[in-house]
Amino acid sequence: MIDQQPENEVVAGVDTHTDTHHAAVVDPLGRPVADREFPTTTQGYRALLLWITLFGSVQAVGVECTGSYGAGLTTVLSAADLVVVEVNVPDRGTRHARGKSDPIDAYVAARAAASGRATAVPKSHTGTVEALRQLRVARASAIKARTQAINQLIGLRVSAPEPLRASLTGLTRTTLVNCCLRLRPGADLACPVDAARCALRQLARRIRMLTEETNEVTERLAVLTMSAGPLAWAPRPPGSCSSRLATTLNACAHRLRSLLCVVPCQFRLPRDAPTDIDSAAAGTARPTAPST
Repeated sequence: MIDQQPENEVVAGVDTHTDTHHAAVVDPLGRPVADREFPTTTQGYRALLLWITLFGSVQAVGVECTGSYGAGLTTVLSAADLVVVEVNVPDRGTRHARGKSDPIDAYVAARAAASGRATAVPKSHTGTVEALRQLRVARASAIKARTQAINQLIGLRVSAPEPLRASLTGLTRTTLVNCCLRLRPGADLACPVDAARCALRQLARRIRMLTEETNEVTERLAVLTMSAGPLAWAPRPPGSCSSRLATTLNACAHRLRSLLCVVPCQFRLPRDAPTDIDSAAAGTARPTAPST
């Protein structure tokens, strides 16, 4: 009878970058085993996965920047049923003491996963929630650019020549944008009045374009948010706030499950407690003790 040797247990760590990822493998005690660099491509992710499994049973993989540089690798590792934990980038003190290089950072990530110091679960980058997260980036940038253009339009109105400034004073933002869209600058842009009209009209066109872009992305967010399920009954249109709530709930799903198991046991209302918020606050309020 041949005795089978138990498979070695190892822990991996990955230092992520734009073009390459550097992986390192350590034993459960944190002793280095091997390290290697891989390209940030689909073939590179698969080669990295195959390489770390050659050293034994992978207990965990510590990956830096799972939401940016390591997002693609995290998806591949999670699909292979490996335990992936998010590792923070080493601080300046650690880098000053140990040095700065890709192999060193990869070993630091592996040791953080092996010691249990890194336990954060990376966000999922699949499904409707990931689509919501991507669309919210486009919507946020459009809103930021529109706000900047509106501020520039208002500032340019204040510093415009007197005849033009007087005609645009006292208007709301919507009316101001509509009035600036109807401005017709003259052919002589060396004239400050014509130049101000041209600049105001360009800013107004930009604001209108960004407003249309924001409304379009908001409608797409509303459709995806309602398809997500529980937020379809929201009293206000499911735009940015509802999509943000959906992404937050998905990111903290594992914490909410543990919280829901504890909250009903610790916080229980009495049987005769009122149901609405105002009366509940009044019912749970305690009378002030008389002063002596």
